[in-house]
Amino acid sequence: FSQCRSASLKGKVKQPADRHWEKKKLGQVLEDAAGDAGLSIKVHPSLASRELDYEAQDNESFLAFADRLAREHGATFAIKGTQAGFVPRNVGVSATGQPLPTIVITRGTVISASGLTPVTDRPRFKKKKGRWYDVKKAKQVIEEVETGDDVEPDDVLRFMEPDEASAKTRADSDRVDGARSKGSGSVTIEGEPTAEPEGTAIIDLRAGVDGSYTIASITDTLDRGSGYTTQISLGNPQGSAGADRR
Repeated sequence: FSQCRSASLKGKVKQPADRHWEKKKLGQVLEDAAGDAGLSIKVHPSLASRELDYEAQDNESFLAFADRLAREHGATFAIKGTQAGFVPRNVGVSATGQPLPTIVITRGTVISASGLTPVTDRPRFKKKKGRWYDVKKAKQVIEEVETGDDVEPDDVLRFMEPDEASAKTRADSDRVDGARSKGSGSVTIEGEPTAEPEGTAIIDLRAGVDGSYTIASITDTLDRGSGYTTQISLGNPQGSAGADRR
């Protein structure tokens, strides 16, 4: 859920901290924690506006804290230099709401490819169900989120959440994760500085894998032997990705 590109992981960014917030929005929490770590952060408005009853950075570094919040809120957290970003997963927009770049990966740019699979065998569910306990009604309550998959089983999440909003958020985060894991694979290409986590990669390599995917993570490498290369992990196949039209 986190991605670092040209980031220094020294100093306060990896230093554990203790702090808590009450009745604050997610954006404010992340801004406070990032500031303590010597970073600035941009949070997408759809995430920044989420109200949190209580949140704690419990002996966690900023990296660990932001990564955990990303998992809980269906987001991706990234750092470039001293600027961090926190955006919704699988949406293809930046923290300011602008579309992220789309790159095209062709045979001419690929150095290697591994495990490109448009459809994995991971279990799929019709609904994700988050649970919380309503003290006033003295009973467990289920919050449902539709996944959009045309299947029968539902997935009841294992852990109980503290309130209705948290149960809905966790169920929706699991829905996003399910979409991401429908397909997978990685490619290493000639260095591509415009590629961004959560951006779109259009694969044009061969029938059965071609199509649009979300960029899950990026690793840039620069060495004397192979020069500048970019390794891209892919997920969330979209539309007709993987269809064989031959």
